[in-house]
Amino acid sequence: MMDIKIGTEVTLSKKQIDYCELLAIQKMERHRGLGVEDFIVKAGDNGFDRDFSSIKAQMAITIAAGSKFNSSTQPRSAFLGTDQPHTVFSDGTSITVRTTKYKNGHLASGLYKKPVADLFVLLIEKGDTFIIKGFIKQKDFYKKERIKYLGDSEVYAVRQDELFEYEQLVWNN
Repeated sequence: MMDIKIGTEVTLSKKQIDYCELLAIQKMERHRGLGVEDFIVKAGDNGFDRDFSSIKAQMAITIAAGSKFNSSTQPRSAFLGTDQPHTVFSDGTSITVRTTKYKNGHLASGLYKKPVADLFVLLIEKGDTFIIKGFIKQKDFYKKERIKYLGDSEVYAVRQDELFEYEQLVWNN
């Protein structure tokens, strides 16, 4: 059993960050070359920043889990039908990674997204450090009662106090 606990912090090394940056550049170029644009980009954000943050978070959760990092830059597009889990742990559980920079931020996903992973995980990003805030099964996440208005759009959203430890979800179905 993997020991992935809420509150676990993972700080990426300079080498890991440089590798994530290279992957983010490749991902952005590949996606834009295929006509895959960002669906929602907040004011002041850009596609590269979002890709870079996402890839760093994916690396952090795989380090915490002791699993293999997925360095693929293939398109993950709900619109193209090529969306797939960000990470697959060594026990076979597929994970979609979400990040926030806010202490009390929500785990959120656009209404257009389709379930592609067993679990979601929320990480708080503080520079090069990521803090695990918890997990939720995708079947418990994509529910009508979870639709909330956050920022400037409706999304599926879960508060941090509604998230679970990894072992609670995987071993206690």
